[in-house]
Amino acid sequence: MRAVRPADLLVLVLAVGLVGWSYIHFWQTEQAASLEIWVDGRHQASLPLIEARTLEIEGSIGTSRIALAPGRARFLDSPCESKRCVHTGWIDQGGMVAACLPNRISLHLQGRDRRYDAINL
Repeated sequence: MRAVRPADLLVLVLAVGLVGWSYIHFWQTEQAASLEIWVDGRHQASLPLIEARTLEIEGSIGTSRIALAPGRARFLDSPCESKRCVHTGWIDQGGMVAACLPNRISLHLQGRDRRYDAINL
């Protein structure tokens, strides 16, 4: 059995440090700056997330109510049966999405830096 040499420890420390740096640099989520609303696959609006307000968006089966607050958004109510969009709750990080599939409405949060998101477009 071979003993661990100082160079082996150096490589291990550098590898762990590189993984930590990569996480902080590339995968750290950022606060959302704006909201994009899509209805039936078409871009409906881009709104800054700087003030609290409520929107009513007409979808394919009825009206969905959306709540906006500084840096976050959520579905308050929707005409779908399961209400999964409502149960999603607040979304607040750049790249996050909430959607009401039956009503064909989706909310996409955008951060200040659009280089990276969950899909890395």
